[in-house]
Amino acid sequence: MRKSIVILALMTVFVGAYAQKIEIQNASNYSRNNELSKAVTSIEAATTNPETSGDCKAWNLKGTILLKLDDMYSMVRLGTVGQTESELNKLYSQFNSMQPNAPLKPDYKKRIKNEDGTKSTLATYLYEVEVLFGPDGKLQTITEPTGGKYLEIYKPSILDVAAEAFDKAIKIGGDEDLVHNSKVNLSIITQRFFNVAVNYYNSKDYLNAAETFSKCNELSVKYFGTEDPDALSYANNSYRVYIQDRLAAGDTTAALEGCAIGRAKYPQDVEFVITETNVWLAKGESEKVVNNLELALSLVKDNPTIYYAVGVNYAALGEKEKAINAYLEALKLKEDYFEACYNLAAIYVNNGIEIYTTANNLPLNETEKFNSMKEEADTWFRNAAPYLEKAYQLDNSEKDVLRTLKEIYVRLQMLDDVKRINELIAE
Repeated sequence: MRKSIVILALMTVFVGAYAQKIEIQNASNYSRNNELSKAVTSIEAATTNPETSGDCKAWNLKGTILLKLDDMYSMVRLGTVGQTESELNKLYSQFNSMQPNAPLKPDYKKRIKNEDGTKSTLATYLYEVEVLFGPDGKLQTITEPTGGKYLEIYKPSILDVAAEAFDKAIKIGGDEDLVHNSKVNLSIITQRFFNVAVNYYNSKDYLNAAETFSKCNELSVKYFGTEDPDALSYANNSYRVYIQDRLAAGDTTAALEGCAIGRAKYPQDVEFVITETNVWLAKGESEKVVNNLELALSLVKDNPTIYYAVGVNYAALGEKEKAINAYLEALKLKEDYFEACYNLAAIYVNNGIEIYTTANNLPLNETEKFNSMKEEADTWFRNAAPYLEKAYQLDNSEKDVLRTLKEIYVRLQMLDDVKRINELIAE
């Protein structure tokens, strides 16, 4: 009798384990038939049960099912009101596993009579995605059978959970083919995240774009041991565009938060320091502006663009000498730097005009001081002239440069140069 009880207990354990193995097979069958809700139910039962939670196949299958779910929701997102069936079929070519890149046609269609007597077409696509095309043949509504259920269940996203599933399959191991398949799918997930990031960027959701591009790089490092230079570059650019976008909107708080993220992720990228400097400048925080400019120069000594940016910021603070020195350094590194030439000349010209204006407002009996100030102003104009000439050589479409040169040469009584500039203006 005791022996029978032991045998019965062993049979119960065996049946329990076998039942969970059946759940894996069920999930596989449901997935093959694209019955995704049933597939999810079975695979969740298998991966949460102690008997099968250490099975490589179960986790690989979970990742595969989640990728199909992601496909299904992507199909709904791609469908927009007003599309024709032909346009939608072409968009769906990316989901056509039977004929890659060929338009994906509906599995079946049926005509529906509307209340007004007209007829619409109800088309059912892969994963039971249903599309209603109106009497004009254009998309009116698009639905999928889960009502977005799994978008809420799987957080932070279906792709994140799929990546975790494939990662677990690799760590469990035991089946080389499944491990290889999991690695391939992780590569696919990385590419999908990249596409998601591009969509964020195109819709001007720059912060989510930046964070998703960063995730692409993190996945590449984690699973393939190498950084993704494209993802890094796009992430960097997205952070910068986000900061500029927030700054343009007057949201300096969000702009500074973006700068903090950018500087933390890219500590050697001086562009984030310069961008943050612009934000502090907009907020009137002069001390922080100066601190950032000094930091920028300590990070990069051979970049003319940085010197130019420093010059712009010093000029905005009224630090003329420091601005002049920064522009001169930029021109040492890049002789054909039009903006540096032009801005440097502008400081010289504006200083000259300012001194002339002050001199003209002196009392008539202060002749000596007037003459001294006039000579000082002329010196500023003389300093400006060669940089204006250079700026015009670099960009001869800038007529304002010629007009300013003419005024300077008239003031300085340089008549031959006045004649030459007049001829250039006439041309």
